[in-house]
Amino acid sequence: MIWFYSRGDAVMKIETRFNSESHQYELIWHDADGSMRRESFDSQAEFRTRLTSIETALHAEQWKQSGPPTIDPDGWRIS
Repeated sequence: MIWFYSRGDAVMKIETRFNSESHQYELIWHDADGSMRRESFDSQAEFRTRLTSIETALHAEQWKQSGPPTIDPDGWRIS
């Protein structure tokens, strides 16, 4: 899934996905300044905990979600 956030004129994008090669959950930040960073998690629990902390921090920093998330059908494993 791809989540968009905005604050004033600044826009950032956060991608969440499951990497089927490494078998890890990934979080990829595309910051408003153009930089990118990637975080990987071995378990879904760790991944969800991190997502919750990010949502809390973004809210505290006045970032607002811009529209609904976009689904990336290639980003998740099919059970």
